[in-house]
Amino acid sequence: MSPIDFFELLRKHFSSRRRRIWLGNGRAHVELRHGTGEQLRRVADHLATAVDQLPELRWVEVHASTRRAVLAYRPGSLGTEELEALVTEAELKAGLQEAAFVTRHHPADTEPEEGLLIELVAESLGLLIGAGLKLSVVPSSRLAATLASVLVVVRATPRLRSWFDERLGPERTDIILGVSVSLLTGFAQRPVSSLVGFVEKTAFAREYSAQRALWARREPELCAGAGGNPFVGRGEVERPRPLPRGPIEEYADRAWAVSLGSFGVSFVTTRSVQRAVGALFGALPRPARLGREIFSARLSRVLAARRVLVLDSEALRRLDRVDCVVLQGDLLPAARFRVGRVLCRGSIEEHEARALVERMFDPEAPLSVGRAGDLSLGPLPRLGAEPALAGERGARELSTGGGLVLGLARQGHLVALAEVQVQARVGLDELVQAAHDAGMRVVVASDNEEMLQAIPADDVIGEGEAMRRGVRRLQREGSVVCVVAQGESPGLEVADLGVGLTSPGAPVPWSAHLLCRDDLTDVRFLIEAAIAAREVSRQSVNVALGAASMGAIVSAGGLVPMTAARVLTVVNLASLLSMANGYRICGELQRKPLPPP
Repeated sequence: MSPIDFFELLRKHFSSRRRRIWLGNGRAHVELRHGTGEQLRRVADHLATAVDQLPELRWVEVHASTRRAVLAYRPGSLGTEELEALVTEAELKAGLQEAAFVTRHHPADTEPEEGLLIELVAESLGLLIGAGLKLSVVPSSRLAATLASVLVVVRATPRLRSWFDERLGPERTDIILGVSVSLLTGFAQRPVSSLVGFVEKTAFAREYSAQRALWARREPELCAGAGGNPFVGRGEVERPRPLPRGPIEEYADRAWAVSLGSFGVSFVTTRSVQRAVGALFGALPRPARLGREIFSARLSRVLAARRVLVLDSEALRRLDRVDCVVLQGDLLPAARFRVGRVLCRGSIEEHEARALVERMFDPEAPLSVGRAGDLSLGPLPRLGAEPALAGERGARELSTGGGLVLGLARQGHLVALAEVQVQARVGLDELVQAAHDAGMRVVVASDNEEMLQAIPADDVIGEGEAMRRGVRRLQREGSVVCVVAQGESPGLEVADLGVGLTSPGAPVPWSAHLLCRDDLTDVRFLIEAAIAAREVSRQSVNVALGAASMGAIVSAGGLVPMTAARVLTVVNLASLLSMANGYRICGELQRKPLPPP
């Protein structure tokens, strides 16, 4: 990138926030302003009217969850400004002209990468300045160190930064505060802090780049069959209770109490404010948080290699708290079955009985009774036929193979017994076993009680709107719920982690956080990733506690003059260790012998 391009990038990101638009394959994905589900529905209605009026437009869809309007048009017929004008007019008619844009990164956006590039340049300058001044005779700037510490606290505290957000916008505030902290850290001669920031932002930039490249590859298949429904989803839905806290959240909540306690103990034992302030910085939760962030960033890249599109990267940061998996009912019916042994009497030949069973058996309702003329097929207790074939003894013999034992009757008389091996959806048994091994509850969303015969579920909830209510109930009970579903399932809209399965010709579950293929192997991989995420969180907290303990003990004991700068060095080294550990664990997960992508 040339200096001119970089300054153009600065001008773009330090000017007023503009609408984000992605163009490609004869479609435009246009960002929408924040609004309720009903307001977004009105936007969709107005855009649908524009389709009737403009021959250049082919179809439109509004995805409430991603807050994007998708406009399909004849290539070359409409430009970016014209497409944006159509959306702006629809928002005006829907009453959204004064609403703000919500900062939620879409995989098609280039702006997050550009903002990180600006901050990476600032971190590089801070690292060079800090390292250069450290080797010189120039003393470190206490003012720069103080200002950097204050801005770090302001950036991480919503109440303190709200004044900046309201006037500059959240994204410009992030960039301005990030660049300021990076440069001030350099003049404070803290090169290790700059190194931590550089590694962190590099990981995020690689995460965004991988998902954006995957979006460009998958967009044609995801939008190929679109246009049937102008409005998809319901918009934002509040959780019935706050998300349960994980190890990192628990530690962060207590970190300041630990810091104040360390400050008091250190001051009483050493009578030195300088050492006491050093102990105060020692309990910062940064090492704990960065371990999970680096793990999640690399996991996103691993998922991109498996063609799993991440629509909401924050969902990956909740993996360590997922303890319940809800499977949509239509994932469960067997797609295939195999007729095993057949026992029959003289009135029917084995090959004839086998052919009848294969034709009459319904794998989606394996325990129901099927009928064809004077023939009926079903479980013996429900068949109502006379056991003319020593039915009980034959059933016991066939049941040793582990399959279903069905009776074939003609005019109420049992003429054959058949063993039917129902083959569940590929990967389903392994997925359920992996979830149970991870200590997760497995819940089936189905109105058919016979579904429980196909899977060892722990609970069952209804389909449709009942599924939404069921997920809400699980959340109220304290569970962090992962929903696995196809199509626009109501459960995906309220899930803590929504995993949507896509298949050619089927509606795309845009309400999901992750879009996988029509295969459960990626879901099983996510279950394994949740186990790894828990380990990362636990170990990251241990690293942070170790850094806090070292700072408190050494400064309180007066072993060495532990100033705030030295304690921050300990915290930064702990952060690097935690980040390396998160990266390592994700690498081990990637190399684990799991189903291939």
